[in-house]
Amino acid sequence: MEQTRYLIIGSARSGTTALHLAVLGHPNAAGLVDELRLTPLLSQGRDVFTKGNDPEHDRALMLPAVYDALTTLNADENTTAHGAKVVCNSPTAASAMVSVLQQQLPNLKIILVRRNDLVAQFGSGIIGRRTGVMHAWNPGATERAIDKITIGRWQFTAFAAAHLRTYDVLSSLAQSHEVLNVVYESLLDDAEGVYRSLYRFLGLPEVRATWVAATKVLPPPDQYILNYGSMQSRLRMIEQSRVGRAEMLMARAVAKIGRRTRRDRSN
Repeated sequence: MEQTRYLIIGSARSGTTALHLAVLGHPNAAGLVDELRLTPLLSQGRDVFTKGNDPEHDRALMLPAVYDALTTLNADENTTAHGAKVVCNSPTAASAMVSVLQQQLPNLKIILVRRNDLVAQFGSGIIGRRTGVMHAWNPGATERAIDKITIGRWQFTAFAAAHLRTYDVLSSLAQSHEVLNVVYESLLDDAEGVYRSLYRFLGLPEVRATWVAATKVLPPPDQYILNYGSMQSRLRMIEQSRVGRAEMLMARAVAKIGRRTRRDRSN
């Protein structure tokens, strides 16, 4: 029976895991439980497995067959949709992935996830790495102590510029694939509504996703990010100058971070 293939794509801390769990728990869906690694499967494609001498017919079938094998491990007779999720954090990685998907997996349905508040996304990543608790359902999520942090100006500039450019590249998948765009903030405001849209997009019967909750356990970002307001202003400046300047801002920020790192080491 013809089944729907899907791939959830987003950057780290943007809600990809919550969406993937919402699909995995559906009685008519299956998927790769762990996160799919962008490299080498989707960045190098079939070249991971062969020396490049395959007949063209075999080359065309190889990656879809591998993708199906990975994403149907838990499938049963009720499964009508199967897929995976992948995190993509750089324009270079996004370009490589888009190329492979357009050439070899054109019938994937893409769920593209983004987070509007990049300052909160960046701060959430810092807290997650410091505490070792990355998700609301991880043990200790509600008990962890949240330290107040100050976000580095140029570190955030590099992150935001790369993120915006990455999302622009991933958005080009709409030219070749069916794409459902999901915003992280909408998931927090109306998780059930987002899940209903997700199930309709994948051709799945509508059910209540009682097995996952998009619960936010971090306090509002302005309560633990000391320079939240100034970083929001910085974000607006980066967004306004993104056309033609995102790469310049990113390179400039990376250069400044590198000079500071070398100076700190010399001291």
